[in-house]
Formats: sequence, C-alpha cells, structure tokens
Amino acid sequence: MDSPNTPVSQLSKRRREAVGPDACTSLTKRPRQGGNADGDARLPYAALPPFAHCPELPFEWPYSGNSFTSPQGFIVEIREFTDNSIQPQLYRRDILASIPQNNGAYIFPPDEQGHQRSLHISDAGTWNIFLQTLRDRGVPLSPGERDLPPYRLHFWALPPGQSATDAFLSRQQAVAPAPPQRTLPPAPSPGSSLQPSPSAPSHKGIDRASDSLADNSRTGHSDSDSDDEALVFVSERPAAQAGDQTGSQSEAGNSDDIAGSENNVLESLASSLYTVDDAERWAATCQFFCHDVARTAHDEGAQLQGTKFPLHPYQMEAVYEQLKRSFGEGLGGGIIALDTGLGKTVTTLAVVAVMRLAELNAAEVRRDPRITGRVPYRPHNKSETTTACPSQNPWGIECYCVSGSLTNCIARGLAPGPSLVLTPANVVEQFARQAKAYLAMVVQIPESECYMAFVDTIGTSTDRASLASEVRADILMDFVGEHPEFSAPKTGKPPALVPGFGSEMGYTEAQKSQLFDRHRLIIVSSNPHSLVAKGKGCDFFARVYQLQQHKRVTRVEHIVEWAIAPRFVVLDEFHTTKDSSTKVYQALKQMRTRAPAGQGFKLAALSATPITVSLYKSLESVLSFILPQPADLTTFLAAAQAIDSATRAGGAKDRDKLNDATARCEQMLKAIMTRRMGNSLFHGKALLRLPEMHAVTVPCRSERVQGDDFRRRIAKLREVWDSEARARLAGQSTGGNGGSISDKFFQVVRYNSAFMQMLWLASFPGLVDLPSHLSSNLGGWLNSDKLGSSIGTREGRSAHEVGQHIDTISKGSGKLEALERCLEQARTDRAVGSVGRDGQAPPCLKKHVCVFAARPGTALIIAAYADKHWADEWDVVLVLSAATKKGKQAIQDAFLKIPFDGAGKPTLLISTTGTTGTGLDSLQRANHAVLFELPFVETEAQQAGGRIHRAGQQLPCHWTKLWAADSEAETLIKERHEKRFEAFSRILRDGESDRARVGGDASQLGSPSRLYI
Repeated sequence: MDSPNTPVSQLSKRRREAVGPDACTSLTKRPRQGGNADGDARLPYAALPPFAHCPELPFEWPYSGNSFTSPQGFIVEIREFTDNSIQPQLYRRDILASIPQNNGAYIFPPDEQGHQRSLHISDAGTWNIFLQTLRDRGVPLSPGERDLPPYRLHFWALPPGQSATDAFLSRQQAVAPAPPQRTLPPAPSPGSSLQPSPSAPSHKGIDRASDSLADNSRTGHSDSDSDDEALVFVSERPAAQAGDQTGSQSEAGNSDDIAGSENNVLESLASSLYTVDDAERWAATCQFFCHDVARTAHDEGAQLQGTKFPLHPYQMEAVYEQLKRSFGEGLGGGIIALDTGLGKTVTTLAVVAVMRLAELNAAEVRRDPRITGRVPYRPHNKSETTTACPSQNPWGIECYCVSGSLTNCIARGLAPGPSLVLTPANVVEQFARQAKAYLAMVVQIPESECYMAFVDTIGTSTDRASLASEVRADILMDFVGEHPEFSAPKTGKPPALVPGFGSEMGYTEAQKSQLFDRHRLIIVSSNPHSLVAKGKGCDFFARVYQLQQHKRVTRVEHIVEWAIAPRFVVLDEFHTTKDSSTKVYQALKQMRTRAPAGQGFKLAALSATPITVSLYKSLESVLSFILPQPADLTTFLAAAQAIDSATRAGGAKDRDKLNDATARCEQMLKAIMTRRMGNSLFHGKALLRLPEMHAVTVPCRSERVQGDDFRRRIAKLREVWDSEARARLAGQSTGGNGGSISDKFFQVVRYNSAFMQMLWLASFPGLVDLPSHLSSNLGGWLNSDKLGSSIGTREGRSAHEVGQHIDTISKGSGKLEALERCLEQARTDRAVGSVGRDGQAPPCLKKHVCVFAARPGTALIIAAYADKHWADEWDVVLVLSAATKKGKQAIQDAFLKIPFDGAGKPTLLISTTGTTGTGLDSLQRANHAVLFELPFVETEAQQAGGRIHRAGQQLPCHWTKLWAADSEAETLIKERHEKRFEAFSRILRDGESDRARVGGDASQLGSPSRLYI
C-alpha cells in the first residue's frame, strides 16, 4: 500500500491502474516553464482570480537573505498541472498537514471549489519548514523556479494593513457562486414530538465564505473538477472511475453533480450543529439565572447558591439548555459536547445544583413540613400566576411560584432518588474531587441562619476492597449513626455489607429511599465490572445497590439492580460506551424501564468527541434515552444510516433522499446537543485563551524494514491476515447497518494475530531478532494481562523480558529515533511568548512530556528504553492503570505535586491512550505530547491531544504523531483515520464556526484553531 510520502517514481502498479496511464505520465513528465500567471487553459483552477488586491510576486523565491519581498509575508498557493490524478492532491494535502500552524503560518480553509491549497507564511522559520517539507516529499527545488512537478507555485504579496484572512474573504466573495436552493424536508409524522424548525439556516454570500473560512480541517469538498473525495474513499471507489476520461459525459456529469450536492448538504449539517449566539436564548438564560443580560465576559457568570465559584456565561447557557430540554421540552435529556477544557464537568454539576435549588425552592413555596419552621415567611404568587415573584427570587433562580417557569417544570418533573454519574474508571476520583470542590454539602437558607442538605458527593473507588469501606462509611455507617432507627432489625447493629439483601437486612421501602436520598450525588465507574455481579461472589457495589433483592443471585451474570431509580444520570465520555450491547447501556435501560411512570431519569451525555465510528453507531444508544418517542429514534437512525452509507460510498444515488436525511438529522441534533469549541466566541469574546498548539505528523522509516529477510517475513504475515480476512468476509452483505466491505475488513483484521504482529514490527523491527519463543508470539507475552505489576518501577522493568532484550528490540526503530528528537526539542525549548495566568511568562523553562501508546506492551518497551538511555535527564514514569491506587499516585507525583519552578528533572510520562488519554484533567503541566503509535479509533488520538492543550496550560504546546510510513498495517489505520476524520468533520466541524458567524476580535483567541492530524 502506497503512503502519502511514496515517490512518484515508485507508484505501485495498482495505484497507476487506479489513476490511469495519462495521469501517471503527467506525474513524471516535466511541464513547460513559465506560463500565464493565472494558469493556462489546461489547469482546472484557471477560473480562480488572484487574491483580491494582492499583487503576484515575481518568479524568484519571495524570501532571500533575511527579509521577505513582501513586508506582510506572502501567500503561497499550490496548484496541480493535471486534474485527472489523485496523487498530486494527496501530496498537496500531506504537505499542508505537515506545516505546524503557529504564529508564522496559517493554513487557509478550502476555497470555493473545495480545494485546500493556500498557506500564509510570515516568518523565515516557517518558510524553511515549507521548503524542507517539499524536499522530503521528493519535489525538486531550484531558486527562481515556480514549476515544481507536479505543481506550480503562485506567490501573492500582502499589502501593508491587509491580513491574510481579509485577503481570503475578498477572494471568496469575488468568486462565490449563488448557493443552490435547499428546501427543508416535509414535517415529521404527527406522532413525532420533534417539529421542523420554521426556517433553514441561510448560507448566502459572505456567510458561506465565512463558514468555509471557519473550517480549519484538511477536508476537501468534491466538485466536478476534483478527485479529493476519491482520496478519502479511494479503497471503495471503482478503479475505472479515477482514470477513465472517455466515459459518457452525461453519466459523469450526473455522478459529479450528486457528489457535489452531497458535500453541500453535509457542509450545511456541519455548520448548523454548532451552538451559535442567540440573543433570545441568552435573554432567557439570564432571566432564569437572575443575571444581567449585558454581562457576557468570560469571568462575569452567575454563582449559584450552594456552589463555591461562578460559572462562565457560556456554561450558564449550556446548563439552561440542558434543563430546558429535560424538563421544559419533554425530552429525556441532552448531549453536552463542549470541547476539552471548556468545563463539561462543572456544567453538569451546575445542572445538579439547579435541580436541588428548584427542589428547595418548591418546598418553601409549598410550605413542605420538612422545611417549615426553618424558612422565614416570604410572599409568593398563588398557583397559576405568571407574574414575577414578589420576593424577588430568593433562591437565585427564577422562582417556583411563577407558573410555567423552568424552575416550576423542574420541581414537578424531578423523580425521587439520587443523581448518578457513570464515568471511566480513571476519571472517577477526578470527577468526585471536582464535585466536592464545586458543590457544598449544605446550603444556607436565604435570609435565615439555618442550613439544609444540598449535595452530598460520594465518589466510589474502583478498587473493590476500598469500595466497600467507602460506601459503608459514606452511605450506611454515617447515616445510621445519626439515625439509630435504621439499625438492621435482625442484628441490632449498623448494617454492614452482609451477603443478604433488602428483605434479609430488614429495611422497608421508605428506609431504603432515605438511605439513597435525593440530595446524594453518587459517582461510580462505567467499567462493566462495576455494573455486573457474578454469581454468589458478587462485588460489593452490587450488594449495596441490591437492597431490594429478595433472593441470592444464582445466575452466572446479571446487571446490577438499583435500590432506587436515580433522578439524573450523567454518562461521562459516552463515546467509550456508545454500543447498545454494553453493560452500561443495559444497566441504564433497566433503570429506565423499572422506574415508575413519569419518574424515569434524565440523561446528560458528555463528550468532546461525540461521533467516533459512524453517525448511526455513535448516537444510537444515547438517543434511545433522550428521544421520547420511538418514532423519533427510528426517523433519526434511518437518516443517519443514509448519511453513513453515502459517506462510505463517496456519493449518494438519490440526492433528494440524502438532502431529506441530512435536514432531519440537523433538526433533531440541534434540538438535543450543545456544541462549542475552545476557539469559539461567545458574544464576541473568546471562550478559552490558550497558548499556540503546534501539531505535526512525522513519518518514520527504518532501514531494517528494507532488508530482504524482513520484507519476506512481512509478506508472509500479510498473506496470512489477508487470506483469513477474505475468508471471513466471503458472502457477507454490504447492506444494512453493517457497513461497507472495507469497514468489515478493518474490523476483521484488527483482531487478527498476523495483523497485530505487523503492527508490533512497524514500531520495533528488532522484535524479529528475539528468541523464537518470544518473536513468534508477540501478542502473548506483551499482552497487558501478562506484564505484571512490577513493571511500574525501573527495577521491575529491567528484570522483565523486555528490559533484558531492550537493545535487540529497539534496534532499527525509526519511531524511537523520532521520539528522541522530540525529547531534544523539549529539552531545548524555552517558554518565550507563552501566556501565564497573570499575562506574564511562567518561570519554568523545563518541559514535561507525555508519550501515548496504543498498547501497554508498547508503553513498556518505550519505558525500558528510556530507563537505559534517557533516565539521566528525565524522570521516567510508566502508568498503565489510572484507576488503581498506584496509578493515581504515579500521576499525582508526576504532575500535580511538581511546581512549575521546582527543582529536579522534568517528567517523561509514558502511558496508553486508554489509560490517561481520555478525561484526565491533570496533564497540562506537560506541554509536549507524542502519540507513538496510532490507535484503532481516531478519536482516542484527538482526546489524547486535548490532555495538554486545555484550561490551565501556560506554555506553547507541541503535539506530534508518529507514523510508520513503511508499514502497510499502520498505513491502513492512518488512511482509515483520515477517512473518518474528514467525513465527521463535515458533521461536527472542529473549526471556527462560531467566530465566522458571530464576528468579534479574532486576536482574542490567542492561537490558531487546533487541528489534530
């Protein structure tokens, strides 16, 4: 399989056949020199005018010596000489993806014809990187020459006072065609609870150009002159289509028209899903929070009673939207898809706080006996009165006494029972810590000296031994100590976690309800082991929450039955438990079905990457709890399946059907999702100011891989997994929700032992030189279950087989060489121009580094190599479980306890994407991160990059992804990542949609958009 870095002369026969003989000739044939500045008639992009008011520079290089020929820097535009080959476009995108976006470089989003080909360069360092990138990819360079096969470079000077963004917008405005007319689909069936929006969003004129500018991804948009979509879906596109220039014009035109229409629809869906500023929504939010509508700055949010610090205004709006969906619009909850670092956790905890405040407010107005005598008399409206509260909303939110208010709806719709948080095992303690830091256990009654229980946070450990003691102490022992009447009748002692369940312990239903009272917030792991009890030896967590059971468990496995239905469930990082076959989904389904009518829980699904595999698979399970009507879920899933099918195939057969499906998904997702990015603006003000993020993908090669013996071994492995995969795929259908053949092929090979062997050898070719009992079964002895607990120390790693053979294993590893260069950069890097909390550069010059691997065995090899070669300069820390006590302590010692200006060596944290790459909020002490190998799921890479570039980061960040360019196995994963990334970026664009729509000072952002590549 050819990589993006394969020289033109080495194109495989298969790729040559795919693009056609003429295309291959055009790649190697040197075009004529000179030419029209705007391109000649053969160029497919000749119709594009020059950048507005930007004179084209002479043929000589625009930078010489120590100065630019243009004081503002210049724009370099890459154009191909041919339009019938996909390979130049692949090179071009790979070139742009390799340029680090910093203060000296800005990658322009796709132009009106859907091609991303322009780069603004404003300093010499970036210019040198650009030249080196061209050289690395085999493009010949000669000063004074703009024809560089297969490209022609155009240089545009920026006049003084004009920014690159202004130049791009001016050009787009000059060439923007009238947008195609798009009609909304017919309204849903009468049984559906979701009605179509009265009008569709407009994408006309400069607004459409702004939307394109907001897309800072590598996505290309298909049109009649482009094969960019063929790049993304090249494995599924028939070979004849790529190079055949003699087919029926009408047939080709119809196909291109459909593909272009499909991308327009997907682009519209992508734009519409971002939460943009709405004056009416913000006014309603301020009315609910009793907040001044003019206070929109980042630090001018409201502080709720019972909480310890204020919210940001955009968090207030997210809280209001979540509560409105859950209690005011009849939905079962919503999705909070804020970007990493924007405070999904605090936003969700604020929802819990508001529900408790609404409950206390209602108890006061109703003169509830539990609160009577503690609350001073205050006048309130009589029932069904819609005027403002005469006591001026004493609880800090719109009063319950206002009929029809959201507070009134919340209090009436709350079910009894506690709130429940299901979060990944490595985040349980962090979530509980944040909850206790934000929510008070008691709240003072307004205008009174009395206090009432507010939110009691119980964070249960995933360690089963400590889990029992924590639950016993927090729920049972302390409660019974204050209420002797709750002593177990059969023993007369405070209840311990005895084998018996509810009736055997003697509790009544009322007593169980008080044990798990509505003011409790219980945080547990979403790990299946926390939700499943096995046989008689069921875990402690199951025993505590099976108080209502009447018999001992005799089944081999069953879903935990809860003592009382929770009122509110938070599914944190829901992309990790999206499948409807998971234990988490089954447990939630049981809770919902067993709850009394009208008392089912409300769900808040949290994730910065809500779509991972496909639109259908990513959202099917959570939407089954959020959408109230089965017809709504059926409608969405049918539309999502149509979009997924068109995305995989690179086009849709029925354009009208795809437009209808996209509009329906747009309508339904907008109704349930709050989506903002870190670089978004809120009423003209930046949400999150972060230092710059330098993201780059580094192709790694090894001379060892070129050896004949090694190549024969790889060929044999390839033959094995290829034949096994094809045998398993034989006769499988490509229809339905199962996905295309390539999707199924990938799912087959990712669990194939021969394929996994190729992945091991991609990172460490020296593994073939190990003794035969080791080299023949790499997945066996390097499996996480076989590593043991001693590898957490340097001595333990040295005694392990990996440590004993580390010289052999590391020999010829191009990735270890690339990692050493990254560490060298971290050693020599200095905090120049970084942003501190007080606006000053922080005092620390040392740089901590995180290295993420996809497999524990890889992390162990890196750590063993670091022990031997880098331990003198780095404090090497290996963490393979963030849920255990040792893992938590290691992370705490590595980052939380090291002051920025402290003495000692910087930390080199080595872990896996599954261990510390998701959810953790303590790694921003590091500002360098390296993804050593590509995970199977591309969003794990995105999440890992977000661990360092988030709130609290004070230094410029460097995010480096290593890729074995000479490995067919890893190339397959990389191509799949690119395909998924580009497809989903159209649906949930990781760009600057809010900035383009809302306007405002872009300089507030502090850094360009992040692009995880």
